[in-house]
Amino acid sequence: MKKRENLKEKVYWVIKNRILSFELKPGGKIQESEIAQELGVSRTPVREALNKLEQEGFIKIFSNKGYFVSDVTSKEIEELYEIREVLEILAIRSSARHSRQEDWAHLEQILLKNDKDRNSEKPTGQLFKDSHRFHEEIARISGNRSLQQILNAISEKINRLQWMDIFFIDRAKISRDEHLEILKCLKRGKLEQAVTLTQRHIQHSKENILHLLNKKKDLLYIQ
Repeated sequence: MKKRENLKEKVYWVIKNRILSFELKPGGKIQESEIAQELGVSRTPVREALNKLEQEGFIKIFSNKGYFVSDVTSKEIEELYEIREVLEILAIRSSARHSRQEDWAHLEQILLKNDKDRNSEKPTGQLFKDSHRFHEEIARISGNRSLQQILNAISEKINRLQWMDIFFIDRAKISRDEHLEILKCLKRGKLEQAVTLTQRHIQHSKENILHLLNKKKDLLYIQ
């Protein structure tokens, strides 16, 4: 049983990473037999992994047709960002209540290290991970594990579009500056100002993704 679960998890992460990186594109069909053969497993763990991804919204199942990668739409992005804004503000307020000075010092070290790397030749994926780390740390400082899990689930869906160079080149660097401003407010106890800056930061991110979605619709194979 444990071996079976391990196989399912292995297959699950392989498929999920391919969806997040757009190796498997929105609207594209997923071939169970090909994945099973490639990974050297039976079709059972592949099917179990696909069913789990369907529950998370990454895959859609059509009767007599099979498994397909879910499309990314403007409506979905709007909905996800509406939820994200509420959760991020909750995380900011909760972290302000539960934080210690060393928490902000640690977060500042992370941001300043990333800032030093501003002119380095970092892979685009790493630039986004650096930016995303800020939000992960804020959620961690809040001490609310359920909030952390929900935010991660929302972020994974949003991140499906953020692999592209056109987004990373500008937005990842601007995000670091916005994060530093939010942190300065938190360190000084200016919570409401930090909340306002967080709302603005999320709005900027949403606008960039919607712009990206509209400009690259053909590339992403969205129906």
